[in-house]
Formats: sequence, structure tokens, C-alpha cells
Amino acid sequence: MTTLDKIPYIGPITKNEERVMVATGFRKWGMTGTHLAAMLMRDRIMQKENPYADIFSPQRFEADPMVKKFISANTDVAGQLVKGKLDMRDQSLDALKNDERAVVRINGKRAGAYKD
Repeated sequence: MTTLDKIPYIGPITKNEERVMVATGFRKWGMTGTHLAAMLMRDRIMQKENPYADIFSPQRFEADPMVKKFISANTDVAGQLVKGKLDMRDQSLDALKNDERAVVRINGKRAGAYKD
């Protein structure tokens, strides 16, 4: 699980539910992130200021701009993937010169080739 901005959500799940806490979106950093989450939640329960609380707050999420950015980035990735799959301008293996690379067909299948 990851968040749109790649920073975990740690803290009250909503402004209306201050006592319901969440800690999620650690990606591969769960061991480190959960330690941080424990410290942030401890400070919140003990009513202590924590300089990092706003950075990790689940309420920092702004749906409209973040979702647009997420969709835009992933649409571009999908477009590049489709373009790469449809681009069938394969070169001949024999046409490669030294220090060149290309997509070629070997036994009817596409393959990457490099000649040195």
C-alpha cells in the first residue's frame, strides 16, 4: 500500500474521528514507518506537540489536485506501454552495426539485441 504522495498516513483518520487513528502507506518501509507511527500516536495520545504530525497527517490529502496528478501520470505510463507494444518497427539483426541496439525478430518473436 502506498499513498499518492508516497508519504504514509499516520494520525486521526478524519477531523471528526480524532480517536480513530490510522497508520498505513509505508510501502517497503514498514519496520521504520511503524516505529515512527508509534511515536506520533504516542505524542497525540499524550497531547504533546510533534513537529512531524502535519507531514504525516491523513488530512493532508487533497483529493482533487492529487487525484488529477495521479491519473495524469498513470495515463502517460499506460500510453507509453501501449505505444511500445504497438511500435513494430523491428530492425534486421544483420543490419545492426557495432555498438548499436535494436528490437529485432528472432524466430518470429521480438527480442532486444546489441552488437559489439
